[in-house]
Amino acid sequence: MLGDYSNDYLRLDVLAGTPPIIRVTRLERRFEDVQALRQAWNEMLRALDGIDRRRHNLLVDTRMVPGRNDSEFEAAFAPLRRELTRGFPKTAVLVQAVIGRLQAQRHIGADGGTSRAFQSEQQALNWLRAVD
Repeated sequence: MLGDYSNDYLRLDVLAGTPPIIRVTRLERRFEDVQALRQAWNEMLRALDGIDRRRHNLLVDTRMVPGRNDSEFEAAFAPLRRELTRGFPKTAVLVQAVIGRLQAQRHIGADGGTSRAFQSEQQALNWLRAVD
């Protein structure tokens, strides 16, 4: 069974329920450079190894940290983001502001898949728990 995990930038929790939800929270600390971004996210991806993603939904909470859209970081994060969401039936991205929602929707459009962006945690959880 997957346990909780955290590093300086990210925290992982498992929310009980049907279906269970994997919650990945981006913490307040800003990435100093692309290497720190890659290392932190690769550690998170390793923490997710071994779970049956088909039986969980994913909630990515980005509300604690300001968005970043410079091309170097976006290029480094894109493959990590796709690997993070791979295999989950649904992924909800929780953002603080409208601009964050627009950025998340741009990423979702580029990645394809079954993700949605939300500003309301309750709406995100309701969508993740809804039976389609």
